[in-house]
Amino acid sequence: MENLKALASTFPAKVTQQRLLPHTSKHVSELSAINISSTTNLQIIMDPFSSDSELLNLHNSFHQGQFQEAIDFDTSSLSPENALPARVISLRAQIALGHVEDVLADVAGESDVELVAVGALAELAAGNEAKALKTAEKLAAEEAGNGTVQVLAGTVLQAAGKSEEALALLSQHQGNCE
Repeated sequence: MENLKALASTFPAKVTQQRLLPHTSKHVSELSAINISSTTNLQIIMDPFSSDSELLNLHNSFHQGQFQEAIDFDTSSLSPENALPARVISLRAQIALGHVEDVLADVAGESDVELVAVGALAELAAGNEAKALKTAEKLAAEEAGNGTVQVLAGTVLQAAGKSEEALALLSQHQGNCE
């Protein structure tokens, strides 16, 4: 048992409900509790108020292709700093389900760069490659440090055949493993 505790204290990943999240750089020692059952099954429980864990289920639904679940996800209890990332995921899920016109209407006139990037992806999905590319190139030039811009504008650039520009944008990521 002591060996497992020692291992847990140096493990460089967050674990929640027995799921590994290797994209984080925080150490297990920063987590709120470690429980070791009699079957030596290691379970680390994250702080339920941590913003890192708030979007876990939403991210999982989206990346597992459960787009309707991502759209229907209840965001009313999310912290204010996670409202925009949750909206971005929901809008991306709508694009994946073909609700492109709804997304375009939703982000029309928005100034948040994340939502402008969603708009570029929606324009691409709607068949407006030239408009999507123009927006993606502008975002890549002006907001290259934004993780959402990197992923969504990079997607548009790649789809438009601008692989080198997409790679240059994506290579600027800082811990965003999406």
